[in-house]
Parts: sequence; C-alpha cells; structure tokens
Amino acid sequence: MQDIYDYLKRKLKEKRVRVDEIVSRSGLSRTTIYRMMKGLLKPTPQVYRLFVDILDLDDREERELDHYVRLIDVDESRLMARKELHKMIYKTGQGDPDTVEDLGFVVYGKEQYIKKYSDLLRPIIEASNTPGFFFDIKIFNCLEGAYLAPLAKMLDKLANADSYVISHLVAFSGVNDYKNVLALKAILQLVKFSSYSVFYTYEDIDHDNRTLFEDVILMKYGFVEQETKTEKYIILSFEDHPYSDCYITEEEALYEIFVKKFAQIKKNHDKALFEQKNFEKLSNTMLEFEAGGKHCILKPNICYHRVPRHIWAGLIQRQSESQVKEMLNYLTDGPGLGFFSESSLENILSVFSERDRLSLRYQQTDVYTKDGLEALARDRRLSDHFSFLPEFSKEEIREVLENLCRKNSDPNDKFKFYIATASMCDDGLIYGVSENNGFLLEYVEPQTSQNYTMNCFVKQDILVNMAFDFVENYVPETLAMGEAEAEQYIKYIIEKYCS
Repeated sequence: MQDIYDYLKRKLKEKRVRVDEIVSRSGLSRTTIYRMMKGLLKPTPQVYRLFVDILDLDDREERELDHYVRLIDVDESRLMARKELHKMIYKTGQGDPDTVEDLGFVVYGKEQYIKKYSDLLRPIIEASNTPGFFFDIKIFNCLEGAYLAPLAKMLDKLANADSYVISHLVAFSGVNDYKNVLALKAILQLVKFSSYSVFYTYEDIDHDNRTLFEDVILMKYGFVEQETKTEKYIILSFEDHPYSDCYITEEEALYEIFVKKFAQIKKNHDKALFEQKNFEKLSNTMLEFEAGGKHCILKPNICYHRVPRHIWAGLIQRQSESQVKEMLNYLTDGPGLGFFSESSLENILSVFSERDRLSLRYQQTDVYTKDGLEALARDRRLSDHFSFLPEFSKEEIREVLENLCRKNSDPNDKFKFYIATASMCDDGLIYGVSENNGFLLEYVEPQTSQNYTMNCFVKQDILVNMAFDFVENYVPETLAMGEAEAEQYIKYIIEKYCS
C-alpha cells in the first residue's frame, strides 16, 4: 500500500530516523521491515509500537499511522469509497474536482449531426417560457457526474419549477462500495428539486454487462405556441466512446418503447425519496429510523433533538406575532396537517427528547464541522433553523454546547461527537445511517421556512457498512480533531460568543 509507505518515509525524514534503527531494535530482517512499511505485510503490535516510540509520534500522528495500518486490510473498493465520500461531503480545498466537460452526442433524427449536451438542452429552457409547458424526465442510472450535472443546471433555469417531473431508477451494487458512492453522488445532484423521485434496487453481483438500459435519459416536453401544441421527445444514451447517442423526434412511437421498458424495470425498484411537509410526521419518521440500533449523523452543527426540551419551550414562547403566524401556516396549510393543536407541538418536543435518550441504549455518533459549530455559537441558529423560530440566547447556546460535552464524557451514555476540520460542501444536506434502517440523505431547503424537506432512505447492508466505516474509521483518523482538542474548541467558542 503506497499510503503507509509515503507516510512512514516522510516521518522517518522529519524525525531523522534511519530504517536500520527499527531493524536492529525489532530483531526482524530488513526485508520484513520494508514489507511492513510498504503495506505488503501488516506490522506486528511490537513493530507498530516501535514506529510510534522511535518516531516520537504525538496522539494525532499515531492516529494517522493507525489509519494507514488499518488500510492494509481494506479492499480497494472501500478505499476508493472513503476518498469519494470525503470529496462528496466535505470541501477538500482543491477547488472544484467535479467540473465536468460538455459531452458530445451523435444526434439522430431527420439528419445525423454532432451536438453538445448544453446545446441539446437549450431549446427546453427556451420552451419553458411558453404557455402550457411541461417536462417529463426519466433517468436510468447515469452515475457519472457529466451525465446529470448539465441536467441539474438546466432545471435551475426553467421558468416554472412546478412544470417538470423527474423519475430516477438507481441500481446500487451488492459488492462494490465505490459504485454505491457514485450512486449517492448522482442522487445528490437532483435531490433539491421538489418533483424528483428516486427508486432503487441493488445487484448481488457486480457486472459490466451492457443492456438496453445501461445509462439512459428519456425526456418528453411540450408547449403551446401560436395556438399550436407541440410535443418533442429526446432519448439520450450515454456511451464510453467519445460520442454518446441522442434521438430527437416528434414521433411518440420510439419514445414509448423506452418508456414501457422503463416502467417494467421500475417494478423491481423500491421508492427511496419522498417529500415531507408534515413536521410532526417527519419527527416520528426520524425516531423510527434511529431506534433499534446504533446510528450516526453528519451535519454542520447539532440536530434539533440535541437541544434540551425546556430550551425549545422557551424559544417558542419568545416568538413574535409574525413568527407565530408563520409557524401556524407551516404546521397547517403548508405541511398539510390540516389543523394545529398543543398536542401536536407536545408530541414533536417529546419525540426530540426520546431521540436524544436513545443514546442511553444505542451507540450514537454525531459529526459536526468546526465552522458549523462556530456559526451556531455566533449566529445562535441551527444550520436548518426554521425562519419562524427566534434565535437562541447566549445562555441557551452555552447550555446546549455544555450538554454535548457532558453527554460525550458520560460513561453511561453511548453518545459521542467528532468535529471535522473541513467544511461541508452543502450546508443544506444531512447524512444519516442506521444499523437496522439503512442510509438517509436529507435535503432541507436553505434560507427559507423549509417549505419542503426531501428524504432519501436506502435500506441496504453494504451501504450501511460503508457509511459506518467512514464515520468510525476514516473521520476520526483523517478528518476530525482529537477528543481533547474538540472539547477545548467547544470551550473556546463558548467563551468567545456566549460570555
């Protein structure tokens, strides 16, 4: 493994230590030591301690060494998945690694010609300004970033956000972690759109056999112009060679062949994504998701259930008249409760408390970010704070943060938190994983009263194992502060912003 070799080579140079010293003190041959250094042989506990002692590694450096040693037992797919998850969730400081090229297509229709992806989508944007515009999109797989990124940019430019419907069939792998991260990244590109639905399945074996539906997008759109209704059909088939295939037609027959095939395949998929505007139901759904086993959440700062109940009660009492009106609109007409009562609010607060108490029975891990926690202390608002809720007071923020540290150090509480030093790529995204209930991807509409929250649930063991591996092994070893440093940072932001 090149990673451990590079790490040890660098540390040997920094500490001015020769390999001969490790060889002589270990009693092993030079060949054996070099095999361990290159990751071809796992270091024995004795040699591991020798590296730590001779190189005089501090706690953080020892965690790094432990990380590289662990990688020796991890398959290549898992290693690639860890790195891709890192890039997907956290900013790497390397600019935008996912900038994609404008793909070229061989276009078939009345004549054959070459056209860029962006040029194919431009007429749809223009048509969205006409009366009666509608747009139906059906996607099969398309896990490469270049396949969906231009589509997402186009949707942002449409004149009417309620004029389109998107259905996406995604196949997760039963054996390949890296492919599963690519599937999650594909979903991420479209999850913010309220008319987006995901249906998933997974394969027990990984294969590259190409079928009629390997990577396909079916598009149907229509509009009325000068009292004439027009419907157009576009079929995109993405290929590995320099040019993919595109069929543009005003004839429905060819399009319907693909649509029927799409519908047939969809029967074997489970629905993963749903839009939830009922906050009471959403709270109960999260309780069901987290109950029954260990779980973890990755978010810029704390979740609603980490705020003690009495603080929520005080916050609600401080609402202004306009905030109360906005909350009632959200909890009635907006989310569709149909009514609002004291019992609904009490149920929500009770669920928060129950979710927090789950850590007395099951392992719970929260991963925050350094800048996310500072923003909480400075602005006194959660990253997904409802606009109809007042901000917390300084005293309340102090109590919330001190409560985190208290839970983290309580031997009877199975809760722990990490603070990642990198920022999240999108503060509107929340990631969760439950031992028994699968993987959760949640998108909360930012800077609004949260008119909708999109939740994507995928129940698949390999995806769950991959996510726990990332949180339990990769995050603490490569992304997070050490426990003492994290608690010291909490004390620092309390003193800076809550005094």
